[in-house]
Amino acid sequence: MEILVEGPIISIIPADDCPVALLRKKGGTEELTVTLNVFSLQNMVMAIENIRSNRPTIHQLYVNSLETLGATVEKVVINDMVDGIYHSCIFIITQEGQTELIDAHVTDALIIATIKTCPIFVTEEVFKKLDREKMGTQNKILAIKAAKMLENFDSDRLIRH
Repeated sequence: MEILVEGPIISIIPADDCPVALLRKKGGTEELTVTLNVFSLQNMVMAIENIRSNRPTIHQLYVNSLETLGATVEKVVINDMVDGIYHSCIFIITQEGQTELIDAHVTDALIIATIKTCPIFVTEEVFKKLDREKMGTQNKILAIKAAKMLENFDSDRLIRH
């Protein structure tokens, strides 16, 4: 099942000073963050702010090409996460009315969705994988903290009953 998300909202993760596109489940609290490199950040901001350069960006070129061929962008779906990398598809409707999927890098898909103001969806499976990843990370952090506590543990200081 696909879940509609709000966004993208540009944010900075303070710990890493890393720019991200934040996608939040519509009417919910679940979030997905997509890390942006400098090029993607610039293009995402231009798309969000509807800033046009004097020459088309690569994403505008994609959109213009689709429109010239009579196709329209219907939606973007982030449909998988493999080894921490999101996978996404752009759904287009051809001039003949057929739905076609174009495999796309997630930041490119988000920028195109923002340019075309089409909906962005994330599958339930991606959110489930994120939850499992968060739990794994939390367990690793707890294990590291426990190991550090045991490094300084002095069993002679235990009170024996």
